[in-house]
Amino acid sequence: MRSASLRVAASVLLLCAATVAPIWSADADKGVQAITRPSDKRTLSFVRPGLVIEMTAEKGAVVTKGQIVARQDDREETQVMLGAEQDSKDDTEINAETAVREADKLDRDKKTANPSASATEKREAELKVTVDDARILLAVAKKKKAAFDFARTQAVIEKLKLVCPIDGIVSQKFMEVGEATDGQNMKVLEVVKIDPLWVEVPVPIQQARKLTDGDAASVTFLDGKTRTGKVVLKSIVADSAAAAITIRVEVPNPEKLEPGEQVRVAFPKAAVADASPLSR
Repeated sequence: MRSASLRVAASVLLLCAATVAPIWSADADKGVQAITRPSDKRTLSFVRPGLVIEMTAEKGAVVTKGQIVARQDDREETQVMLGAEQDSKDDTEINAETAVREADKLDRDKKTANPSASATEKREAELKVTVDDARILLAVAKKKKAAFDFARTQAVIEKLKLVCPIDGIVSQKFMEVGEATDGQNMKVLEVVKIDPLWVEVPVPIQQARKLTDGDAASVTFLDGKTRTGKVVLKSIVADSAAAAITIRVEVPNPEKLEPGEQVRVAFPKAAVADASPLSR
């Protein structure tokens, strides 16, 4: 009875061992199995509702950082901006109020120097100049506000343009010209950067500790070609279940191979280390 139980337990252990694929091989040429992914991915969205009137990039298009890839209807804002710009440069009101003040100052000076002028007349003449000064300040403030409105409307118009933040390729298109963005749907495009590619590799802790940023990595693709990459990031937290640390490898991709390909990654620096029990 006891030997039967032992046989069952041994069978279970063997079955568990068979179903868990090793993440590290003592054979450095085999390396670690992993999947490539874009080194950057951005979902581009408008920040406010509006009608899309222009799209300059289709799915699969190559886009560059700073490129305007979509634009919302900005006709109303443009008119407001042009009016504010004109008002911000117009000195007509300031000049007119200044001329009135000069005339009132002359009148005040005459009445001040005239012995026959009453105190009330002199006081009224003085108040006119005071009011004129206030009107000039108000005209100056209106001009400054127009300049502020111009800059603010300019900023609003810039928000109606969707600018690509990275060099990449359009992988998804969620909106077409003539459609309107709203509170439920603001996404327009998804852009990915696939040169270089990234590969997230689970490496046993003992080997991973020997790797640092910049260390070389050999990445073998399905076409049989091996491309040289480098370590760009090492996770600071180990995966206790797998007894591994995730290493991010960056590999050049001038051929623009599609992400999602299964590859094998080997680390020469870690391979020369002793083959720990984790690899056996």
